[in-house]
Amino acid sequence: MTAVAPVPAPPPERTAVPVSAPARGARDVAASALLAALVGACAYAAFAHGAVELGDEAPLQAALALLALAVAGAALGAGRLVPRASGAGWLAAGLLAGFAAWCGLSLAWSVTPDLSWQATNRAAAYALVVVLALTAGARATRAVERTALGLLAVALAVAVDALAGKVLPGLTDGTALSPRLREPLGYWNALALLCVLGMPVALRIATDAARSAGVRLAALGALWLLVMTAGLTYSRGAILAFAVALVVLVAFGAAGLRALAAAALAGAAAAPALAFAFTRSSLATPDTPLAERAAGGRELLAVLAVCLLALLAAGRLTLRAERRVAWSAERTRRTWAALAGAGALLVAALAVTGAVADAARQFADTRDAPSVSTPSRLLSTNSGNRVQWWGEALGAWSDRPLAGHGAGSFPALHLQYRHNRLPVRQPHDAPLEFLAETGIVGAALGLAGVAALLWAAGAQVRRRMRGARERELAVALLAGGAAWAVHTLVDWDWEIPGVTVPALLALGVAAARAGGPRRSALGTPARARPRPVALAVAALAAWAYLASALLPAVADDKADGALRAAQPGASPATLHDAAARADLAARLDPLAVRPLFAGAAIAQRRGRELEVRRLLLDAVRREPSNAQAWLRLAIDALGLVDRTGAEAAARRALALDPRNPETLRAAESAVALAAPPEDSPTATGTPLAG
Repeated sequence: MTAVAPVPAPPPERTAVPVSAPARGARDVAASALLAALVGACAYAAFAHGAVELGDEAPLQAALALLALAVAGAALGAGRLVPRASGAGWLAAGLLAGFAAWCGLSLAWSVTPDLSWQATNRAAAYALVVVLALTAGARATRAVERTALGLLAVALAVAVDALAGKVLPGLTDGTALSPRLREPLGYWNALALLCVLGMPVALRIATDAARSAGVRLAALGALWLLVMTAGLTYSRGAILAFAVALVVLVAFGAAGLRALAAAALAGAAAAPALAFAFTRSSLATPDTPLAERAAGGRELLAVLAVCLLALLAAGRLTLRAERRVAWSAERTRRTWAALAGAGALLVAALAVTGAVADAARQFADTRDAPSVSTPSRLLSTNSGNRVQWWGEALGAWSDRPLAGHGAGSFPALHLQYRHNRLPVRQPHDAPLEFLAETGIVGAALGLAGVAALLWAAGAQVRRRMRGARERELAVALLAGGAAWAVHTLVDWDWEIPGVTVPALLALGVAAARAGGPRRSALGTPARARPRPVALAVAALAAWAYLASALLPAVADDKADGALRAAQPGASPATLHDAAARADLAARLDPLAVRPLFAGAAIAQRRGRELEVRRLLLDAVRREPSNAQAWLRLAIDALGLVDRTGAEAAARRALALDPRNPETLRAAESAVALAAPPEDSPTATGTPLAG
């Protein structure tokens, strides 16, 4: 009889540590807390004027760094909150992280290294949002529904705040400069886009037959409020974005015609109030006195109340009809066919009458841009100078096609390539901005990252059971993300965390792979073993990013404080302290020129001309492509009667900003100083008497 060697037992599974029920509950609490923190970050960014300014953006980035550190500790240290995503989801996160790394690498050749540092921090923050959203979406119970409701709540809070500035300007005056709504984000198109991000969620809840009538009517009212607020921003891009969201919602969701009907009902209810606001002089004219705007606001509030009551009454009647009328599939097909036919006829009519060609010509016209403060701009197809800015970005990219001029450098590029004197810091098109600033490599990483995230979210939506509540709300999140992606083609949303963070959160949660945890060999939920080395690396990276986010903001704040302290009439001791603050700011941010400008201004107050010259020379050494630094140096040289220095600095400033009238005057003064009239070959002396 042949002996059979015993088969050794397989080694125990290293990652199969059973998880108890309390541990599972703690994990869900942690994931829910993470999700709540991300929604809170969206709310902060919205009410911090979009978190556009450095001092507002840095706290958001710091909070994301601390959240990432906590998640890394839970995932790598305790085996909890391990993110789950499809290959496309991880690819999206990796590409966005790669884009952030490329932005950081561009510091080596950037024409604006200080702005490249800030752009790197921003791109890294967006990559963190995606990773954290994938984690929360995979681990939190009902993550999709919670995210959708949270983002809707943020959008509604913003809309109420914005609308209050219109109807109650005495309480919160949001229309002092322009009748267009823009607060609390500080930019009308951003406000409109944030409202659009909430609209698909409101639409989906309003058309959910499984919900109570009260909830559906409340959602319909929320949709109306968002439409009303977006309309009062006069934003044409919001109309495009909402159209995209509606297409995604209808194409992927189960609501179909009901979604179109709900959108039409909300729009019809908003139309009378919008018409009143557009035609009332006190509500549509810039620089209207507060008393007149307050009176017009009270009238608008009454119109809004009537419109809302009419909407709720119509909505209740519609819900009753929905229960009584049997809507067959054949009737649905006929309705879609009729809508398609009507759309085709409309397109044909526009083409035959030449309206399409006229719109295209008007879009490219850069001489007759519509007023930014009149409601009639909603009917204009003029690009609002975007065609020129896109041309500037393309021109800059053609000069450095591979690597670009450095992340965040478009403000300097605009000065070199512009054909008018309009100030702008972005080309209002994310792909073109990426090309000009980061070249083909950076644009490929950034755009592919966004595309992969959209693909991953769409793929996860298709995997969910059609008609289920989580799937339909995931479609709403996808619709909002798609609306944001299209809107970035016509605006500078990438620089506005107040709209980009909510969009990335929506897409990240929708792209997360939901499901239970991995199982051990015993069939119990498994928890990964601690990985201390990886945890240490993640902790170091998080702390490094935290420092990177805070240092530029602290330096900028100290430079501001120094300038505020050095007001006219300040004592010598105050000026000394202000100079010390400016010097500290310059050391905290060794790439920025603003602290050096502050130090030079303070030195001039103190009468230290040599120190002024030294600081301005440091500025042009830090940022040789900064037109303002060369202009200041030229003006300083003119004051010191330095003919050679003034001419050289003025020529350099003129090359970097040829259309700046102040630069032109400085150049003319430098030339006159270098060749005064009495030294010219044709000059004749004054005849002496006698």
